[in-house]
Amino acid sequence: MSWDLQHSTAKWTEPQWSVDVALSNDRCQPSIKVHDAANRTHLSIGIMPHEPHGVHSAVGIQSGDAYVRQNDLIAIFPENKPWRFGYQIDLRMLESSPTGMLAIEFWLSIQTSLLDTHPQLELRFQGDSFSHSVGNCWTSQGSSMGVLVHPMDEQDCQIKSVDDELRMTVFGRFMEKGVIRRMRFRLIVAPKSESAQYWQERFEEFSGSPLPLTT
Repeated sequence: MSWDLQHSTAKWTEPQWSVDVALSNDRCQPSIKVHDAANRTHLSIGIMPHEPHGVHSAVGIQSGDAYVRQNDLIAIFPENKPWRFGYQIDLRMLESSPTGMLAIEFWLSIQTSLLDTHPQLELRFQGDSFSHSVGNCWTSQGSSMGVLVHPMDEQDCQIKSVDDELRMTVFGRFMEKGVIRRMRFRLIVAPKSESAQYWQERFEEFSGSPLPLTT
């Protein structure tokens, strides 16, 4: 299994799941969708620059280069007006589970060429409504999906549930020119409802996992 990257779209396919990534659309806001074998959408993720006053929030940043490195899909969104920063997405597909669990390591990197800025991104997760479960793990109402935030990145992540959507506003601290900041998430989709103990174990596993050598 590997990523199939075609221009501004990419697809990962395995027996029970497929992941479709659109890096470009008319609003320059990339999206990630997780489907089951029957092509039903279980999870949809939108990514966009965030501006507290909403002046530029209707339009994102146009995608630039994208490439595949082993199990990683890497997409670069270079700094471009009116935004004062650029960012990068790294989606790493983790080893398939015999229980049919889909796990994605999700890195966001952000950088600015200016001397004084406070860049932010917003992530929107749509599926079943999400509720806080354990630690920094947010699970869906049916307990079959989890969004895990690494403890080291908790201070740069503001989370709220709006209707059936989980919204994360990430980064936002002062950044100097040339500095790169990264955040690490893990997305887990299971074929059935899982217990609180299951999500506790997944969160502890993620919290204790080493940093990948290629980040």
